[in-house]
Amino acid sequence: MYQETIILNKNIIIQSVDPNDPYYVGGTIIEGNVNEPVLSLGENSDASEIAGVTFRAGLVGIMGAGTDATIHNCRIIDNLTHGIELSPVSRPHLLDCLITANGQAGIKMHETMSGRWHLLCEPVIENCYIVGNSDGSIIGGQPVILNSVIDGQ
Repeated sequence: MYQETIILNKNIIIQSVDPNDPYYVGGTIIEGNVNEPVLSLGENSDASEIAGVTFRAGLVGIMGAGTDATIHNCRIIDNLTHGIELSPVSRPHLLDCLITANGQAGIKMHETMSGRWHLLCEPVIENCYIVGNSDGSIIGGQPVILNSVIDGQ
């Protein structure tokens, strides 16, 4: 268990010993604090890969600012507000993730206007479970959802 917050502003890989083994995914925990996100992905983290890690106990599990990072086989649980919060034009690929037991939405996506253009978040959500979050599963954006279990509560 690592008690810290992480800010990524460059391309990097963060992964457990074996991102495909539930033992290591559940045992590789980054625990934040309720004042800031556990993991913040900046605009320069487009090619980052986050694999086989549990993010919990932060203000937000993962916050993305214009990122296209790949988040694979992660658990985003027990955060004060949202599991994942994305700013406009974020397009991460969430693959085989569990997003549950967060204090607000599983995924919250912000939108904005830039001149005549409506800037949205467009993540790809594939083979994920987004269930049991206090304020619903997904709010905002235009996600592409493939083979995932998403509840309304």
